Amino acid sequence: MQASERDSSPDFGALGARSRRNRRIVFALLGLLIVGGIGFAVFSAKRTREAELAALASELRVCLLGGPLSDKESLLERFRRLQMHALGHSDTARVTQGKNLWPLTCHDPADRLAKLLKGSVSETEAKAISDLVTLLAKPESVTKDGADSVAAVLAYLDGASPGPVPSGKHALPPAVANVDTLPASAQLSKKGTALGKCYTEDNPGLSLPVLIDEEGLQAPLLCVFRASGDDAGCRSLGELSAVRGHGVRMLGTSDPEAPNLVFAGRRGAEGIFATGTATPIDRVYSYGGYSAKDGKVSVLGWDEEARTLVLVQGEKGRPSSRTPLRPNFRVGNFFYGSQLLWDQVLVRGVTPNDERRLYTLPLGRGGASFELADIGELPEPGMIRHGEEEEPHLTGCRSAQATVVRVRGSENDSLTFRMQDRFTQPVQAPAYGTLGCYGTTATFVRVAHGGGGSTKIFHSACTTAGCSHSVLKGQALDKDSSELRPESATDIAAVDLAGKLLVVWNAGQRGGIRMRMAPPDLFSRADDVMILDDHVWEGKLARETTVLGFRLYSREGFAVLLLSSMAGVHAFRITPDGAVKPWNVRVAG
Repeated sequence: MQASERDSSPDFGALGARSRRNRRIVFALLGLLIVGGIGFAVFSAKRTREAELAALASELRVCLLGGPLSDKESLLERFRRLQMHALGHSDTARVTQGKNLWPLTCHDPADRLAKLLKGSVSETEAKAISDLVTLLAKPESVTKDGADSVAAVLAYLDGASPGPVPSGKHALPPAVANVDTLPASAQLSKKGTALGKCYTEDNPGLSLPVLIDEEGLQAPLLCVFRASGDDAGCRSLGELSAVRGHGVRMLGTSDPEAPNLVFAGRRGAEGIFATGTATPIDRVYSYGGYSAKDGKVSVLGWDEEARTLVLVQGEKGRPSSRTPLRPNFRVGNFFYGSQLLWDQVLVRGVTPNDERRLYTLPLGRGGASFELADIGELPEPGMIRHGEEEEPHLTGCRSAQATVVRVRGSENDSLTFRMQDRFTQPVQAPAYGTLGCYGTTATFVRVAHGGGGSTKIFHSACTTAGCSHSVLKGQALDKDSSELRPESATDIAAVDLAGKLLVVWNAGQRGGIRMRMAPPDLFSRADDVMILDDHVWEGKLARETTVLGFRLYSREGFAVLLLSSMAGVHAFRITPDGAVKPWNVRVAG
């Protein structure tokens, strides 16, 4: 073979090596492309998952919290704030619109979060998310203690996908106080009690004295609230320590700036005291009393030795005197049929002609003889009703324009108004209810508590022309939400304030302490005011209520709510326009 022929022949060995090298390069490039594609896909998927997690975290935060937390509001407080508002939905609305109501609206984003994170989180985190999804799937979730589940999931999200809580589409309900945030300025006592020994004057006047005689207090505490301002004065009645064991009550009436009367023992048998002095005015079984702004004190009682009605009169620094009162008409029982209401001694009696009449003896008039009050004949005899054996049959109230006298009857009571020094003809009035006065109107409010939404509230307003009556069923109060119903008679209180029905109640097991005020015909449509969240204490969820008791009182132009809790006893002022604010309480030793 020629040399030229050999030179032109292919070098199959070299070609094979080159081909193998090229294939290795191609495979290497393909490998790089595959690895890069997989890496890009993984990176892209991670970015997509992170974005989806961030979106879900934002959606769930705003759904569960309604918007950003304020500086001083904890997650628990926000959850309870939304929960208390949500409890206001009726039972029907929860069934028909449940998925569109908070917190059930949060079930969908919570469920999507669980599916997104399935298999990628710890067992503890997975359980927290699963528990929240389960909670939000049930219509009754609004009544549950879900704050811990919410906190656990949001804590995970804050670590896995930090971000702000967006503003919600809807305005947040008003913030709600709890025992941790009750103002110190409104505190009467650092020790909370059930307020079982909390008394005021039996016949309401223009001011409101409240006597608290609980065992935990070193001495009885007297607080006086007035319409003229937001300040309330409290003082410990240490001067009564010698008679405290006999029990003390407020059975008299008083002018706004006058000392108040405290009756020790059996209706004053152990002493009647004007606040500020340890010397008793007298010791006598009493039917009533009056402390005037000029310092004079009068007490109507029974002189056991003389076996007659007696009027005790005195003033500070001087010995008191007793004047026997011997009516020239028949009196069945002086306890039920006699009373001292401010400057008027009033006695129900029967004339020689067998007419049942009301007699009066003005304190400012000399002598001790009675005259007929100009009200006409009383239509009914007094009836001692079951459970009211210790209640007098003559009671009253006072406004700036009138003094109202209520006379017990058998089926109905009678009212007479003393205006411009004259008594009016009697009008028929309700036989039950708390008596109050404003202007020239007398009001009666009664709560008949019943289970299963059967509670009724009775409201009457009476003038010299007659009375108007309203009866509100339980649905008017709870708006057909079974979760807002008071569970016992001690969980609800109602009074009249300037012609409006004012109700404060402990709403079920989770609804908090609520207030509503409106004219009776508009009451069912009025909004609730959240007074206190009674399930937050020391920054934690309290399984049991933190409220020990409350009392609601009304006078012309203002009402007082005493709220006793784990944080002590606090006082709130309520005005006819519905405003609620703490009293500025000044406590003296």
